[in-house]
Amino acid sequence: MLHSAIFNTVKTGESAKNFKRLAPTISAVFQPWVNWPLKMRAFYKNTFRVPTFNDLYYTRVGNTKLRPEVAQQYNLGLTYIASTGNLFKKVSVTTDVYHNNVTDKIVAVPRENLFQWSMQNLGKVKINGLDLTTFAQLEEWKQWRFEVYINYSYQRALDQSDATSVLFNKQIAYTPLHSGSFRFSAQRSKVSLSYNMLWSGSRYRIGEEIPENYLPSWATHDLNLRYNWEKSGFKYEVFAEANNILNRQYEIIIYYPMPRFSWRIGAKVGL
Repeated sequence: MLHSAIFNTVKTGESAKNFKRLAPTISAVFQPWVNWPLKMRAFYKNTFRVPTFNDLYYTRVGNTKLRPEVAQQYNLGLTYIASTGNLFKKVSVTTDVYHNNVTDKIVAVPRENLFQWSMQNLGKVKINGLDLTTFAQLEEWKQWRFEVYINYSYQRALDQSDATSVLFNKQIAYTPLHSGSFRFSAQRSKVSLSYNMLWSGSRYRIGEEIPENYLPSWATHDLNLRYNWEKSGFKYEVFAEANNILNRQYEIIIYYPMPRFSWRIGAKVGL
């Protein structure tokens, strides 16, 4: 049981309201078979997210009338961790299905034009989702250690604020139904290499599903090389990165194109 009390004061202008709330949580973990590395878990949470300082007060974006976002969260999950031998030294598979009822969800929406945004509360949102994560550690090969990480997410987040609105029961703005990531890394002694892929499915800038609001899916592919060593009590690192190596044009927010291919090299020194 968590109790939070937040008080807001300002020297000039309008202050956000004070906030007090209890947030109960119930959770359980169960292993059905002692000799099989499978665990089941479940939880219920009555959670909240208060607006951040920027949400409330940032110039032309903040909104001091924002209410805290409140959610009823239900989750069921499975975790399987095993050492299989042969090709895979360790394998972990995690699956979660969840249902959230959210009231006063805090979102950023455009105002008169796309260059002016403001924070608003979205009355009611119903969210159903699935998260699937797989991690594998491969057997060493000539002193190289390999790891693979895969994640997939399905999230249907429907606006249920106003049954008379064209946005009712539509996916909320900028929320893809499908998304995922992939990472492969290799490490030997002081050298590490990695490949990363991020992918997002198509979505709409607002809930109304018309061609003018449509944003296509996108994916980025990045490469990373690092070399680390220690000397005289200091830690050194040199690195090289190549981002969006396929030079794809994509937008996360409509009319705001993201960088195409870019590269970076650098060095770090620390204690």
